[in-house]
Amino acid sequence: MILKVDNLTFSYRSKKVLDKVSFSIDKGECVAVLGVNGAGKSTLLKCINKILKPDGGCVFIEGKNLNKMLQIEVARNIAYVPQRANVSRMTVFDAVLLGRKPYINLDVTDKDIEIVNDILKHLSLESYSLKYIDELSGGEFQKVLIARALAQQPKVLLLDEPTSNLDLKNQIEVLDFIKNIAKEKGISVIVVIHDLNLALRFADKFILMKDSKIYSAGGEEIITEKAIRDVYSVDVEIENIRNKKIIIPI
Repeated sequence: MILKVDNLTFSYRSKKVLDKVSFSIDKGECVAVLGVNGAGKSTLLKCINKILKPDGGCVFIEGKNLNKMLQIEVARNIAYVPQRANVSRMTVFDAVLLGRKPYINLDVTDKDIEIVNDILKHLSLESYSLKYIDELSGGEFQKVLIARALAQQPKVLLLDEPTSNLDLKNQIEVLDFIKNIAKEKGISVIVVIHDLNLALRFADKFILMKDSKIYSAGGEEIITEKAIRDVYSVDVEIENIRNKKIIIPI
């Protein structure tokens, strides 16, 4: 087990956003967090990454309590890609190199440069290396944020709607790359995603959230017509095409 979330609770003022949320993730697993807007999905990622301080509960990385870790230790274990990020005047290469910051002591090493170049290559960003990130499209910038997170070489990768600015080709390309590198490097991935069919293609396990709590968690078997109706208030039919579940709204 890489990550364990134990009874996590969080409130914005008097509104409870997370209510005793518990789950665990093994090495190399990709988990999709699903639910309507306001269900607590993004807040969950921020609490796991210590961006927000939970009111109660604990997060453990390989048995170590996250609350007792220094921020640099957290950065060496967890990488986070937000829905939105500030754009500054730097090149794509330098932006991705920032992901190596938790490991850089005095100066950038050949290993740091090698890691960045390898990630740029795998995400088809090599030709953008010397472009400035404020000149990129929304989809290109999103891929740079993912590349920077992977440069941290995390044990846990948190992605908040990583495909929201990507066209269909890039959605599939990026998610397939993340899934492959998760298996190859043993990274545990948690992704908040709205497209249920993309989630079914990408994820090994699923967490359905409703009203600040976990409605259900598990494998593909939890994605049922009843569950989607209960969580999203939408009637759907689920078909099997080429041995893959496809969700069709009625």
